[in-house]
Amino acid sequence: MSLETSCKHPMGDPVILSLDPGVTTGYVIATRAGEYPEWGELTMWAGLEELIIKWQPEFIVYEAFTLYASKARQMINSSFEAVQVIGVIMYLCEQRKIHVTYQPALWDHRIKLPYAVSHAIHSEHARSAARHAVVYFRRHRLPKEAP
Repeated sequence: MSLETSCKHPMGDPVILSLDPGVTTGYVIATRAGEYPEWGELTMWAGLEELIIKWQPEFIVYEAFTLYASKARQMINSSFEAVQVIGVIMYLCEQRKIHVTYQPALWDHRIKLPYAVSHAIHSEHARSAARHAVVYFRRHRLPKEAP
């Protein structure tokens, strides 16, 4: 599906839903016009399906979970909540035929957010999701002017 024939949010511009999965899942709705009409936090996946229904995103991008050897000891006795959330993301995308992709966490911290976005979003989890949206747009050369 191309962006020109994509699902649209109520204002008419195609959207992506960008997620930072975990016990606190940060999210941002982003348009290719560089707008961020909604952002926030979910507890794990509670409310995720409602966001998808409301915004009908064409793409969902999320921060991947990778267990690095250097961090493995810190994860002893973990329930791997981020992995559980990712499973729900994948399931919902498959059921609704939404294109889903992931990006490594390392990309997230190298990206500066536009000034207005950075000052509007106070949640670090939502900011992480916003940075993933920016990376996604840049990787796919959308919008023509970076948000």
